[in-house]
Amino acid sequence: LKTRLWTFRGIVILVFLVFAFQMWQLQIVKGEQYRMLADRNRFRLVPIEAARGVIYDRQGRILVWNIPSFSVTIIPAYLPEDEQQEMAVFSQLSALLGIPASTATASTAPLSPQPGIKEMVDEARDTAPYRPITIKTNVDRDTVFIIEEEHLDLPGVLVEINPIRQYPTGALTSHLIGYMGSIPGEQAEAYTAQGYDPNNDKVGLTGVELTFEDELRGTKGYKYTEVDVAGREVRAVGDPQPPLPGHNLILTIDLDLQQFIEEALRRGMD
Repeated sequence: LKTRLWTFRGIVILVFLVFAFQMWQLQIVKGEQYRMLADRNRFRLVPIEAARGVIYDRQGRILVWNIPSFSVTIIPAYLPEDEQQEMAVFSQLSALLGIPASTATASTAPLSPQPGIKEMVDEARDTAPYRPITIKTNVDRDTVFIIEEEHLDLPGVLVEINPIRQYPTGALTSHLIGYMGSIPGEQAEAYTAQGYDPNNDKVGLTGVELTFEDELRGTKGYKYTEVDVAGREVRAVGDPQPPLPGHNLILTIDLDLQQFIEEALRRGMD
């Protein structure tokens, strides 16, 4: 009986020694490493978009300005680790946003060059797992409400409010003002060197928007936030760095003269 008792005590002591060794490994030897990983999961550096400069004609009438718009983004690091659960998130987003969950399974893939949600996420997963990837911009309010209501089933999916360009004069000045769009792939490296994010930033592609890109773009701000397991903001940490808006432009264009000339040309062609 005594032999069994001492054997049992020895096993108990051995188990406690093993636990003590593991705790020493986790808290002392690898404590700093695990603390950094935990903080990386818990804290996130969030960019704050800068308002792009407004463009006026010579009389001070607005030719281009900014309006708020909803964007849906995904942070790959907060997606489910299980592949089937991840595809379930992509499929749910696909039904809401009208984007294929994956071009590998989409029946319309040969007809559309647009990548699927999975392909967009996979492209940035290895290089920037904690950086939000814009899946779709200018999302309507009703869809945003649905995504927010179902956020528990959509880990890693966030809704952001960003300014987008609006051109109230339409075709009347479009050939002069130009337009904005995603950074062309062949120019991604050059724009990255200037501080742009090729995955999310829009740039001027033609006209005044392109010519005065440096003056109009502004400078992004940043803030540190604490996030939950789904990647959603819980609270701000520290003081944010506010963005600097871009410079406004006053052009020599006279909107009334532009309208008069267009109508005269139309009458002449008729």
